[in-house]
Amino acid sequence: MPAVTKSAPPDTVPGDYPILARSFKRSLQAENKSPRTIQAYTEAVRLFGAFLAAKGMPTDVANIRREHVEAFIADILSRWKPATAHNRYRSLHSFFRWLAEEGEVKDSVVDTDGNEVTHFVHGPGMTFGEPGFFAVDRRRIVSVVALAATVLIRLDRRDLVPFMDKHQSIKDRALEGLASNTRWQSTLIASLFSRSLADRVALRLLELVDSGYERHDGLPTTPRISQSTLAAMIGVSRENVNRALAALTGEGLIRQEKGQYVLLNEAALRDRLARDWPIAGRRDRRLDTGG
Repeated sequence: MPAVTKSAPPDTVPGDYPILARSFKRSLQAENKSPRTIQAYTEAVRLFGAFLAAKGMPTDVANIRREHVEAFIADILSRWKPATAHNRYRSLHSFFRWLAEEGEVKDSVVDTDGNEVTHFVHGPGMTFGEPGFFAVDRRRIVSVVALAATVLIRLDRRDLVPFMDKHQSIKDRALEGLASNTRWQSTLIASLFSRSLADRVALRLLELVDSGYERHDGLPTTPRISQSTLAAMIGVSRENVNRALAALTGEGLIRQEKGQYVLLNEAALRDRLARDWPIAGRRDRRLDTGG
């Protein structure tokens, strides 16, 4: 049986780490995560804090680096099964995603006539750049523009390649996310020929809801987005998007509130689209973290 390292009690860990760890737990409870998920996430965060303190590593979150997490995962792998290390890593990923500053960026291309087509709006904790990373020619083909004050963490290829080679399960998750994105985009392309504009707008609103966890009165809410950007995501004029939004509002499915769109009946909207469009019936799998 692997040796068990005694953990320092949370209050003995210096720096701002224990304060933020407690706030993270309250955030999980407020999101109504399952008791098992809360226990798994907070246990990983507690063990990591104890590891940092025991090894003399930084315990102010701003000073924690990739190599500190790697050392923690390596320590777990030396004593426990890979599945345990993977679960700890996923839990810490959720913790550091929660710590990230809020922000939004969009990726888009401009055609020869100067029209912008926006592929996706990325919210806090989401990643982008996977197609360029895995492509043979190593080139990006979209422009990325911040829609609001945004803090990004840039992972250099020189660091990311050896890390993924060492932790194959992380590469698997990245490829799963890329496959999910490709399938989603294929669904959107097919919709150009088979679905009404209102349905295409509704699918984009669901996609935007899936880019974050914002709620208004307990209802899922998109990030703040202009009708021009929404039109660029669908490839139609702003006037046509405005009419489609009015139709969805008239059906009691959405309401507009200070530049955001609140889904008044998310389940009904997903059911309506999923009748012959199954991918619309569930949340974007790229964001699944359990619970």
